[in-house]
Amino acid sequence: MRVTITDQEALRALSWKAVGAYLDAAGWRRIDDIPGKSVAYQHTDKDGRLWEILVLLRDDLADYVSRMADAVTTLARVEDRSELDVYDDLSKSGEAAVFKVREQIRKWLAEEGLLMEYFRDADSRFNLRVFLSGEQTVNIVQPISKADSVIIATHILLQDEMGVGFAKLPPQRQRDVILDLLRDLSLLGVEFRGIGNPLTAIHFFVPIFFDGLTKDILVHRMQLVSRALILSAGIFLHALEELDESDRPLEATARLLRFVDPTADGLLKAVG
Repeated sequence: MRVTITDQEALRALSWKAVGAYLDAAGWRRIDDIPGKSVAYQHTDKDGRLWEILVLLRDDLADYVSRMADAVTTLARVEDRSELDVYDDLSKSGEAAVFKVREQIRKWLAEEGLLMEYFRDADSRFNLRVFLSGEQTVNIVQPISKADSVIIATHILLQDEMGVGFAKLPPQRQRDVILDLLRDLSLLGVEFRGIGNPLTAIHFFVPIFFDGLTKDILVHRMQLVSRALILSAGIFLHALEELDESDRPLEATARLLRFVDPTADGLLKAVG
């Protein structure tokens, strides 16, 4: 008895790159392609029968799942193996595990009523931007270079008028601000980069390994980078308020206030 895989999430988890690599290694011929959309493969078996598989190059296409199902079924017939065995070989690239992690994270965020946005970029397996309260957002990213973890990250920009305002502070006060940041962020336990001269942006981030990923840990790490953002914004706001009103960058000050306002302590209130 042959078992047919019908789980749509499992089929969507298959990477078109992994399927293409498998077909190339198995000697299937590329016969046609539509750049950025699909590649067609053909194979003639020992009985002279011609088989064809169409691999879609985008997993957001409406028929991606059905094409993956066709690929698994066709390979199972050609190789006289079970679909489960074929699926297992195709999913060994790790893309299926990444998909499951991403979908679990999306489910947890939806349970908390948090809005999110999915970005595609060449450096990440996935990148979710999560909208907290006020001006706060955090990104949950799995870089291509990280096979077993995600990174929770956010940042504060210090360019344009904010950087100009900071540059108007006395040099010793600028150094004090940087020392305060280094001390407080180190105590908070958040990794960071960008604190130097000149200051243009500070990035805050914490990693979570897959084997330790739970909803509670995800929420805690998001709280941590959110606090780092609020803390840093508060330090800069306090320093900029020392300037004469004519020198104070009003728009930047207003933006910092939206970060540090108690009602904007987003995740802490969103998850209770």
